[in-house]
Amino acid sequence: MKAWWSIGRAIDNTDILILDEHCAPVKAGEVGEIYIGGLGLAIGYLGKPDLTKERFLNYKTEDGTTVRVYRTGDLGRFYPDGTIECLGRSDSQVKLRGYRIELGEIEAVLEGLPDVQRAVVVLKENSSTDRFLVAFYMSSHGAVSATELRSALSKTLPEYMVPIRYELVAAFPLTLNGKVDRKSLAERHVATGSTRNIVPPSTPLELEVAAIWEELLRLRGIGIHESFIELGGHSLLINAMVHRLNRAFNIDLSLIEVLRNGQTIAEIVSLVEQRIMMEASDDDIKAALGLLESLSSEELDEFLKAKAV
Repeated sequence: MKAWWSIGRAIDNTDILILDEHCAPVKAGEVGEIYIGGLGLAIGYLGKPDLTKERFLNYKTEDGTTVRVYRTGDLGRFYPDGTIECLGRSDSQVKLRGYRIELGEIEAVLEGLPDVQRAVVVLKENSSTDRFLVAFYMSSHGAVSATELRSALSKTLPEYMVPIRYELVAAFPLTLNGKVDRKSLAERHVATGSTRNIVPPSTPLELEVAAIWEELLRLRGIGIHESFIELGGHSLLINAMVHRLNRAFNIDLSLIEVLRNGQTIAEIVSLVEQRIMMEASDDDIKAALGLLESLSSEELDEFLKAKAV
């Protein structure tokens, strides 16, 4: 069963509203919570005044009329033709990096991809600052690369809603009442999502950059050709990486340079080497030339032979 489904239009004498967190109507295509009103609305829950107060609300329409509505707890959106798409429960809403995210919306986009049968997205929290989205999915075609999934989602969703890790599962764990056990998924160890061959760092520069990555990503054994993004990096971590690189090597790399040309450790090392040469002072160059001039012809020959090797 998909995380979304069309529920058509409101039946006669029933009103359907889709409102945001401030109880304001959302535009067609935008996600909000579904409210129901109209002649068929019940008075409330029998013998449950607190639950009635929580779910049955007075809503003031644009013309100033006050109507009674029922807050369903389901997320949905209107299609341009007026039909309604249900995206699941609002209790799957999370907040990440200052953004409020509807996990059901991400799941709906994932399940719209041809190779994904079903998807569940969870917020994984290793600490108060280490929080990221993980997508678990089922597929009849085997594993789909994280790069393909991320690229497909990026065409529809903003960057902060695109999960950074993806895990193929044979089935989803269920709670006692038969619902997907999101808590169990959030606690599950997930792979890095990288499918590249691991080439370990070996030079001093590679080892230094790898140490910075490992601390930021909370991973070990990162290869020099693995992607920072595929390993779980996001915009905030990329900013932190640039700051750490500049401080470690006393250079001035820009965020744009790293985004364009620094997705792997090998590429970062190349950028660092280029920047060190560009920012070398005249005094540094004069000192190097002076050292070469001070060598005897035999010593210079030995130095050139060593560089050729």
